Amino acid sequence: MSAGRNRRTQAMTAPATSYESLLRRSEVAIPGLLGVLLAGALGFTLALGGAFENETRITIIIAILGAALLGIVMIVTVSLRIHRWTVTAEGIRIEERPKVPLTGRRRRVSLRFDDVAALYRLQSGFDFQLELVARDGQRFRLAQAFRPDLHGVRVADRAGLAAFAATIEAALSAGGNALPGTAEGLSFWNRPAGLAVLAVAFAVTLAIGIGAVWSFAWVGALQAGARSGQMLGILILLPIGAGYLLIRSMQRRRALLGARRGRS
Repeated sequence: MSAGRNRRTQAMTAPATSYESLLRRSEVAIPGLLGVLLAGALGFTLALGGAFENETRITIIIAILGAALLGIVMIVTVSLRIHRWTVTAEGIRIEERPKVPLTGRRRRVSLRFDDVAALYRLQSGFDFQLELVARDGQRFRLAQAFRPDLHGVRVADRAGLAAFAATIEAALSAGGNALPGTAEGLSFWNRPAGLAVLAVAFAVTLAIGIGAVWSFAWVGALQAGARSGQMLGILILLPIGAGYLLIRSMQRRRALLGARRGRS
């Protein structure tokens, strides 16, 4: 047992020339899920407000629920991709493929060391990532992996990702392209487009939460049982979570831009 643990320890501490992880594209998932939520709310409003018979209304609602569930599954599968970077003697080989087969395109790119313009550290939501920018403007991202520690518990491999970034920096320097270092960069959620999506998500979930509270308080939906109370709690927590992410993203944007101004 100790020998196996020692081998795992050596594997975790040895510098890696290749790194593979699952990239969760939250900038795809969250707007998509928000769109499904808005479309579903609109569909329910039309179904409940239209002059339909009860059986027809129930059929429409079931169809809306089925379409929403299908949309959620498709969005989640499309937003999951496997990314692998490998440092070779000539440069960096990048491979990207969908987590679920046939849900996205594959991409393979080989960059020479002098093709790399910058390397950034990003915090995208709760994930830490590396972003490599090529001189032709292409951007590539690599997220932290989740690996078992010495006790078998899967934890975020932030140290491994940082060590791999150091490996890339050393390879670039040896290849004649010494960059200033891995700087902190702005992720999608720290840029205006991402902040706008989070603001819309906060507004939508806040409106839904207020509507749910009004419905439960004045229409008496709480009499339906404990499940209704649980649903109300979930709907109230949604705008709190969206607001927290919005505030954190704005704070990180201000901090990074302030640090850049201080260095200039």
